[in-house]
Amino acid sequence: MTKVRDKFTKNGFQISDKWIESPDKGFLSISELSHFAFDGLKRIWSQEEKPDGLLIYPEDLINGALLAIMDEQIKVPEELSLVMHHNQENNILCPVPGYFLESSIKKMAHGLIKIVVDQFNGNEIAPAKQSYILKEHQ
Repeated sequence: MTKVRDKFTKNGFQISDKWIESPDKGFLSISELSHFAFDGLKRIWSQEEKPDGLLIYPEDLINGALLAIMDEQIKVPEELSLVMHHNQENNILCPVPGYFLESSIKKMAHGLIKIVVDQFNGNEIAPAKQSYILKEHQ
């Protein structure tokens, strides 16, 4: 988390620990993720000092966060700017403007298969990175 925080602050973003929500336990089901996102956004929004923007990652948190935005009647983007991760292969219905940070499950799977094939063939494994595309959503 320190590397991510350093990159954000280097680029002029202010981050507060009070604005970061992370599950206490490991894996959560889809319904638990929705509750987690809903409760987390409501906690963040109830604070005196509120963030100008929010990164919602991974995409399984979008539904709960959007429900909290509607429940709190938060004006997007006037009061809160949104960047939401989502996989290109999944369609997301989003009633508010913001940005989608898209990645591709298909590209990731092809990359993982290539690693297995390269290992099997005794080839050197090249470092791989997941690529993202930022797209505006109106």
